[in-house]
Amino acid sequence: MQATTITFADIVACQISTAFAARTDDASLFTIGLRSNPRLPWGIAFEPVFTAAVAIRPRSRTSSAPRRSARHSWP
Repeated sequence: MQATTITFADIVACQISTAFAARTDDASLFTIGLRSNPRLPWGIAFEPVFTAAVAIRPRSRTSSAPRRSARHSWP
């Protein structure tokens, strides 16, 4: 389950990087500024918080984990 959580966190980090990189083709981030899109900082702040909430929630860690069946259930 740890590998799944790390993969999900890496995807979120890549989405944040893509949000910064895809803003313009011909100008740098420092030229256009961080606040040229007022919704972007809110989205970037929300993504890690949501990722942490999903990763820390106890039910999400156990619901998709493989379970061992009882030994007597095998023929």
